[in-house]
Amino acid sequence: MPVVMIGRHLPGLPVHSVRGDAAEAGRLAAELMLQGGGRRFGIITGPDELSTILERQNAIQVLLEQAGLAPSMIQDGHLTSDGGYNAALDIMRRPTPPDSLLCLTDVMALGAMDAIRHRLGMRVPQDVAVIGFDDIAEVGHSVGSAYPSGLLISSVTHSSSRLRDGAKIISFPTDTNP
Repeated sequence: MPVVMIGRHLPGLPVHSVRGDAAEAGRLAAELMLQGGGRRFGIITGPDELSTILERQNAIQVLLEQAGLAPSMIQDGHLTSDGGYNAALDIMRRPTPPDSLLCLTDVMALGAMDAIRHRLGMRVPQDVAVIGFDDIAEVGHSVGSAYPSGLLISSVTHSSSRLRDGAKIISFPTDTNP
């Protein structure tokens, strides 16, 4: 019986998957932050057993290393808004906080922005640029009402048409033939 996984790939499992290109989306997000002047990067990640999280994070780290930079601030946000909030507090309270924060999900990005703005009194994106992934509906609702129009909120929902398009690529595993 044919099996197709939606939104996830498990290496070694002989099934096809239909999913976004997480690595390309991660690379494009980091590229966007670099083009915006980012030089100190933090990553709010999730469990590394999730292929999407691992692929995004690896692509970000590779691009930053190629640019001569490395994210020295990586914190697990546990895929929740509260986790993103707490991870952002930990990262942003370090002696040299990042000027760019890549949150590997929108849920964590929303929590991170709340911590940055409301707990730390910093401005997004003037003090720290924040980007997330997944384009969840809550981003459009909460961002539109809670954040002033001068923010780079588009970076959380649709950081660029290239990032949005990169997230819609359909890929099939090439290491298996079910």
